[in-house]
Amino acid sequence: ALASGRQHGYALAKRVESVTDGEVRLGAGSLYSNLDRLLEAGFIEEAGAEVVEGRNRRYYQLTGNGRAQLTEHVRQMQARVANISAALGLA
Repeated sequence: ALASGRQHGYALAKRVESVTDGEVRLGAGSLYSNLDRLLEAGFIEEAGAEVVEGRNRRYYQLTGNGRAQLTEHVRQMQARVANISAALGLA
């Protein structure tokens, strides 16, 4: 969800829901625990904050290391799909 740029938590949750055609819906607990884990791993970083309608919005963005990890993960997933397709005779 951060591949396209900086986003705040609620926008991230909506983006994940959108790109998964509604199959993945992140509640606040799972969203922020995952954001904390990604921050700790150095894959994302905080990218500002603002107050909107009395609520604090924290923004996040991928780090260089996070983008590299994402690229590698996508490559691995594509290889798995190709292997499964070949095994099923779909390739």
